[in-house]
Amino acid sequence: MASMLPALDGPSPSISRRRALAVLAAASLAAFGQRTAAASSPVQWRGMVLGAPATITLYHPDRNRGEAALRAVLSEIESLEWVFSLFREGSALSRLNRAGELNPAPDALLQVLGRCRELHDASAGAFDPTVQPLWTLYAEHYGQAGASAEGPSEASLVAALQHVGYQRVVCDGHALRCHGTQLTLNGIAQGYLTDRARHPRRPRLTPRLDQPRRVSCTRAAP
Repeated sequence: MASMLPALDGPSPSISRRRALAVLAAASLAAFGQRTAAASSPVQWRGMVLGAPATITLYHPDRNRGEAALRAVLSEIESLEWVFSLFREGSALSRLNRAGELNPAPDALLQVLGRCRELHDASAGAFDPTVQPLWTLYAEHYGQAGASAEGPSEASLVAALQHVGYQRVVCDGHALRCHGTQLTLNGIAQGYLTDRARHPRRPRLTPRLDQPRRVSCTRAAP
């Protein structure tokens, strides 16, 4: 039986590469202090998360507690939407992209960008969240009537690439600056949000992320 809890607001995705996000939350010993959970009908929610279709299915022997847990999950998701969503003009990421700087930046954003730096370095730059200018270029190109199937022109691609590069992102304490670039965190924010949604009462994912002030994107010059 599906829960009647309200769905989070969000526009439907218009780009096919946006994948659906599915979250499966199960009552466990750690989360609910019980050794076993009897079979019961799931509490389920469907809506939009970070602009993509999302489903949450939560099992708990006590339906009232299951719905309470689901409300906690949805509250966690809502708070993170205001950090990572490119569909909300007032989100931290949208404000950073628009203004080029954000101070103070939310801890969640600093944590994810610190992980982005690690992945960027480990992949020799193949993982790069500063590709938003390229994504925007392709979205605008294919959004035009009669757009060429070959994609944007070589000149426009070269121009967009001038704005790509993770060295353009600088963290200085809780201040973030993007020098001539914009960020998209679609390659990582969904996973971060899923982990946080599965453990809304334990927001810190790993001990390594407990102290976001130690995480740097690109260190600011002294």
